[in-house]
Amino acid sequence: MRDGATVIELRGITVDVLGPSGAKVRLLERADWRVGAGETWVVLGPNGAGKSTLLSVAGARRFPAEGTASVLGHRLGTTDLRELRRAVGHVDLRLADELGGHLPARAVVVTGRTASTVPLWSRYVESDWKRGDDLLRLVGAGKAAEQRFGTLSQGERARVLIARALMPGPELLILDEPAAGLDLVGREQLLHALDDLRTQQPDLAIVLVTHHVEEIPASASHAVVVSGGRIVAAGQVADVVTSEVLTGAYGTTVTVREEEGRFSARVRR
Repeated sequence: MRDGATVIELRGITVDVLGPSGAKVRLLERADWRVGAGETWVVLGPNGAGKSTLLSVAGARRFPAEGTASVLGHRLGTTDLRELRRAVGHVDLRLADELGGHLPARAVVVTGRTASTVPLWSRYVESDWKRGDDLLRLVGAGKAAEQRFGTLSQGERARVLIARALMPGPELLILDEPAAGLDLVGREQLLHALDDLRTQQPDLAIVLVTHHVEEIPASASHAVVVSGGRIVAAGQVADVVTSEVLTGAYGTTVTVREEEGRFSARVRR
């Protein structure tokens, strides 16, 4: 996909679910969002704001009730989602619980080719194993290739899961809170891996959801802020991750600082 081509395009999408009483509950309302090839987007917002809902539509996992959603040039509702999802890499740390802790990290990565949680040994060829090893090195986990997945640190497991998601060669990579639960060193290693990935695969579109501005990689180009089921800001990361925007989104005074592409935030007591 050429640089700048549209990877995700949402136009006026609304998402509803049925609440406990049977009444509709609106999760996302009239959202417009465009992600281009080669862009790294960070999704921010309070708990329950609609981030996960936005992500599920962008990842071709949920249909909007209203509006139109296109992913990788395919409009949802008019295409085979099973085929489309193969072109979308998705990283959710909860997947670690479904993968065999006894498997070597390289085997976990190679399962990404078949989108299975257990190895389908007969379907893998030598080039698959080489690609898996190359991807582990790319995300800074090459030394973990032969180690059992269950013995790795949480940060190492996160990087192995990113390598696994890259195995089929996706055009879009979605990361759902990849730094959740990591200690300081694990977080920084993960962010450096994402910076390296941005350099090595410049056409890949990356969407990363996080609760903390400290988890925004320096290579992030754009940000979108969701609050109350609406997109309240979207654009260049330096224009969106600001004290003014986050104060409005969270409803309390947030002070944001930026240094060399990395952010920190404090909330007034």
